[in-house]
Amino acid sequence: MKKLLSLLVVLMGMVVLLGCTRARDNREKGQGISSFSSDSYEVDDDMSSAKAISVGQTQNRNLHVSTDVDWIKISTVNGKYYIVSNDFGGSEGWIALCNELTNWRASKSGSTPTLTFSGDGKVWYVKVRSDSAPLSYTVTLKEVP
Repeated sequence: MKKLLSLLVVLMGMVVLLGCTRARDNREKGQGISSFSSDSYEVDDDMSSAKAISVGQTQNRNLHVSTDVDWIKISTVNGKYYIVSNDFGGSEGWIALCNELTNWRASKSGSTPTLTFSGDGKVWYVKVRSDSAPLSYTVTLKEVP
């Protein structure tokens, strides 16, 4: 029993040491440290937690750490056309459009990527990410007249 307890103590020490080493490595790489805080739309890191945007609305959002991904929910009307646009403030970003079955319809990258698509009366999702994160960006949804 004493040997088992000693082994457990050694293993716990190794786990703590490994965690401290990784945290130090991430700080040295600039990961995990951000001047950006999570925005009011968090948690929105997967499709099931996507936050809605309405036609005519512009949302100010953050990709607050390098691994952050945002999901945005769009309820569409059959026969209507929509434009979703992002402004990454001069940084590069990527947006993609898919349905609830993760059937990808379109994607664009750049500092101001824009997607135009037709509504089908269902919910569509926009996935947003950037290799330049952390950063702030805006997303706007418009209906084509």
